Amino acid sequence: MEKNLNCKLVTIPHQTYLEKMLKSSRDNVFKSEDGYVKGYQFENQLINQLITPNRLRTLTNETPLFIASQTGSGKSTLVMNQVLSLVKSRQQKLLILSSRTALADQYRREAALLENPDLLKDLTPSGLRKQKDFGMVTIFTYQEFFFYMRKNCHQLFTQYGAVVLDECHFFVQDAAFNEYTQSLLKSLVHCFHHCLRFYLSATPDICLDEIIYVEKKHQYKKMYFDNPWNNNSYYPVPNNTFSLYYFANNYSYIEPCFFKNDLDIVDIIKSDTSAYKYLICVDTREQGKLLQKALGDSICEYVDAELKKSTMENTVTAIINDKKFDKKVLIATSFLDVGINLIDCNLTNIVIYSTDKTHFIQSIGRKRKLPQEKVTLYIHIPELEHVKRMLKNAQMLYREMAQNKSEYMSKQQKVISSLSFPFYLETRYDTLKIQYNGYTFTFWESRIKRLEAMLSSILENQEYEEAIAKHYLGWLELEEKYDKCHWLGNPPCIKNVEMIEFFDAYANQDLTEEIFLSLKDALLAKHNCVYPEAKLRKDRKLHLNALNKYFDDKNLPYRIKKVANTPKIYRIVKG
Repeated sequence: MEKNLNCKLVTIPHQTYLEKMLKSSRDNVFKSEDGYVKGYQFENQLINQLITPNRLRTLTNETPLFIASQTGSGKSTLVMNQVLSLVKSRQQKLLILSSRTALADQYRREAALLENPDLLKDLTPSGLRKQKDFGMVTIFTYQEFFFYMRKNCHQLFTQYGAVVLDECHFFVQDAAFNEYTQSLLKSLVHCFHHCLRFYLSATPDICLDEIIYVEKKHQYKKMYFDNPWNNNSYYPVPNNTFSLYYFANNYSYIEPCFFKNDLDIVDIIKSDTSAYKYLICVDTREQGKLLQKALGDSICEYVDAELKKSTMENTVTAIINDKKFDKKVLIATSFLDVGINLIDCNLTNIVIYSTDKTHFIQSIGRKRKLPQEKVTLYIHIPELEHVKRMLKNAQMLYREMAQNKSEYMSKQQKVISSLSFPFYLETRYDTLKIQYNGYTFTFWESRIKRLEAMLSSILENQEYEEAIAKHYLGWLELEEKYDKCHWLGNPPCIKNVEMIEFFDAYANQDLTEEIFLSLKDALLAKHNCVYPEAKLRKDRKLHLNALNKYFDDKNLPYRIKKVANTPKIYRIVKG
C-alpha cells in the first residue's frame, strides 16, 4: 500500500483484513466495508473436500481466491488435480509460479508424472529444471518469470486459463533483498487478469493486504477504461470480489521444547543413538556452519542457496526427489523453508533458530506429518540483548530508507546514478526514472512490529525466557502447552533445578520464625543470582502471602502456611 515515509516511523494501530475476519463470527461470511473482500473460516483442514470442482467452476477472472492454510493441508494437491483438470476441460493451460527453485522442481516432477512421464527418464535434474512446459502445465519461479516477462513484454498470455501464485508471501518476504517484487505482482495481475488467479500461503498476514490492494486497484483501472464516463467507476461492481478462504491452523501434534545454548541441542543430538533424524533451520550461513562443525560431518549435512548450485547440487536434488535426507541431521538456511516436502517417518525432530514468524512457520511446514505422528520442536530462545539489537537495527534501516526516499524522489529531474536498495532506475515512456519497492517498507514495518511485540511480551511476564517462549507458542496457538514444555540446560521456571533444590532444603519441615527470616534473606540472594535480568530489590521482603504469589509466578510446586502462632511456626509444602 502507499506509505507516508517522510517522517520517522510511528507504530499506528491498524487492523488488517485477516485480523478483522478472525475477530468476526465464524458462522457468518466476513465482508469488508466496501464489499470487495469476502472471507470464510474453516476448521476442516481437508481443502479438497471444501473447494470442490463445482465451487471452482463458479470462479471468474474477476473473483481471485486466496487460500490461507498451513503446510501439508493439500494446497498443491488442489492445484495439480482440480485446478489443472478445470483448465484442461476448457482447452487452456495452467501457469504455476513458486518462490524457490526447489519448490518449482517438485512441481515439475509432479507435472511430468501427470503430463509427460518420459521426461523424467530422458532429462537430468538440470535438464528438468530448464524445462518449463509439461503438457498443459507451465512452471516458473517468480524470479525466472520476472525476466521472462521483460524479454516477452508484448506477448499475450491468452493460452492460460489459470495462474497459481504459490507461497505468495514471497512478494513481501523477499522484498527484504529483491527490489522488483512489487513491480512483479502488479505486472502479473495486469497480464493475467483474464485468468483465474489463486494465491496460496501458510503465512498470509504479511502479504494479504498488499495483494488485495493491487487486485482492487486494478479493478478500478479496468472499470474506468471500460467506461471512463461512468461516475461510479471507482466502486467495485457487485460481481467483482476477492475471496479469502482461511483454514484454521492445527499444530497440536507439536511437542515444544526450549533451549538457550547451542551446546544443549548439540549434546541432545550427539547422544541420540536412535534412527530418528533432525532438521535444523537457521537464519544465517555462519550459524549453520558453526552447528555443522559442532555436530561433525559424519552425522550432519549443511545446505544453503549457494551450495545447492555447486558442490551440494546432487544432495539437494536427492532431497527434493526422495523427500528425505540420508544423514541424521540436515541444517538448512531459508532457501529450503518454502514448499519443500520432507516425508520421512524417522524425521521426528525440528530445531528452529529464528525470530522471524514467517520463517518460523514455514520451517515447521517442511516436515509432512504422518497420521498420529508427534514432532518434537526445539525452539532456540535468543538473548534479550540480541532481540533489542535486531529491533534497533531494523528501525535504523527503515529510517534510512525513508530518508533516501525523500531525497531520491525529490530529485527525479536529476537522476542519481548510484542508488541504495530498494531503489532502482527504470525507463518509463522513454524517460529514466527512479523507482523503489514499496514492499521492502512493508517487510521492515512488519519486522519492527513483530520484534516490538516480542519485547513487549516481557512486560506481562517477569522472566524474559518464559515470556519469549510463550510468545513463540502464541504463533502456533499452543500457549496452553507451556507448563508441560521441557527445557534443555538450566530452564527458567518450573523445572529450574537451582530453585527447586533451594526450596527442597526447606520443604516439609517446621520452620521457626528465625529460620523463616533467614530463608527470606537467602531467597533474595538466590533469586538475584538465578534471575540477574529480573532482580528483586534488597528492601523487598517476601512475607507469607507474597511468597505464595512468588511460587505462583514462577510455577514452583510449593505452598507456605503458618501452622502455629505461639511460637510462630511455618511449613513449606511441596506438591
